[in-house]
Amino acid sequence: GRAAEKTRWDVADELVARGQYQAAGELFERLEREFMQNPQARQYALYQQGFCRLKDKQPILAFAIWQRLRTFYPLSPYVVKALLLEADCPDAAGRRDRLYDVILAKYPTSDAAATVLLKRGQRAHEEQDYKSAVKWWQEFVSRFPKHKQSAEVKKKLAVAELVVNAGASVGARLGTVRQLVAGGESAAA
Repeated sequence: GRAAEKTRWDVADELVARGQYQAAGELFERLEREFMQNPQARQYALYQQGFCRLKDKQPILAFAIWQRLRTFYPLSPYVVKALLLEADCPDAAGRRDRLYDVILAKYPTSDAAATVLLKRGQRAHEEQDYKSAVKWWQEFVSRFPKHKQSAEVKKKLAVAELVVNAGASVGARLGTVRQLVAGGESAAA
């Protein structure tokens, strides 16, 4: 009965914990079929199947499984977790920003949204696109003021803002110098 069912779920979770992803994925697949009438169990089984396939280096299969999860259970808490895993997979690089946009739009207060904002800010910073880093980090601080990384992000944000503002003032000074040089050249002509 019920105790045996719980045991099989526990076994599947233990297989994941031990890194035996193929066996765990197969067990979650069987559990999903057996629990078709139990939405909570099925959502978890679909999420875990996808996770196991991703870990087992079968990302396309993982994405297809998670697509089923999104189709059958669009409001499931596992959907946003799957979207983030999919977005961060190298095989989804071309879709990463679109998936990040979906997370920010559909799940604006989720942990995944916080992660997306942090990653976008960090990536922009690493690419020396400080203006974009400021944008993403400002949004993070605005949406997640009590997040455990908020204080650290505020420091990074302050530095990035200094760089952006310094760049703007340097650009303005360069423009003034160019105008003076151009004016000087026309006066000399």
